[in-house]
Amino acid sequence: PGPGAATATLLKSGSTITYTPAGPPIDDTSGMLSLAVRVLGAHVALYVGILGLAAKVFSQDQAKHALWFLDGSLFALGLGLSSMTSPVKVAQFLDFSGGRWDPSLMFVMGGALLLNVPVMQGLVMNGTLKKPMWGKVFAYPPAGAIDSKLIQGGVLFGVGWGMGGACPGPALVNLVHGHPLVMAWNAAMMCGIFLGSRLW
Repeated sequence: PGPGAATATLLKSGSTITYTPAGPPIDDTSGMLSLAVRVLGAHVALYVGILGLAAKVFSQDQAKHALWFLDGSLFALGLGLSSMTSPVKVAQFLDFSGGRWDPSLMFVMGGALLLNVPVMQGLVMNGTLKKPMWGKVFAYPPAGAIDSKLIQGGVLFGVGWGMGGACPGPALVNLVHGHPLVMAWNAAMMCGIFLGSRLW
């Protein structure tokens, strides 16, 4: 977040970025919580259903791809409900220049860490959970993974994040709005991925 915050603060992105896609359908906290619980409950029910039918109806590959789709849809819905898909919201989180700093996205990231850290440290890293549900081993970053390419890429990512208030996941979710600006952003991202794979 450092390069992103520095870029957004220097460019005053919190004030200059104006594109805001359609936000969450409910504004009040209790309504949002109720919707989140229903969405999560529906996904859990679908998970259980797919796992229960995996041996009888689906092949292992079909079940695996269905669960991956559910993972992706839950992630996309979470981004939308938490307003992570709003470039204005993200820019105001990163921009410390004009007194419009919005710290609310820290709670989104903190909530993710509250779930991730205990599972990773308590089940995966200590070997309690031996392997993923649909894989042979857990994939860990190799030794020496923090190299100059990773640092350069992180800086470039942060600069782009601070300039546009968007990163790949939320930008892909925003494609459902069909806005030309979102289309252009995603096209530029794809070009960047292609150039990075060729030049680095």
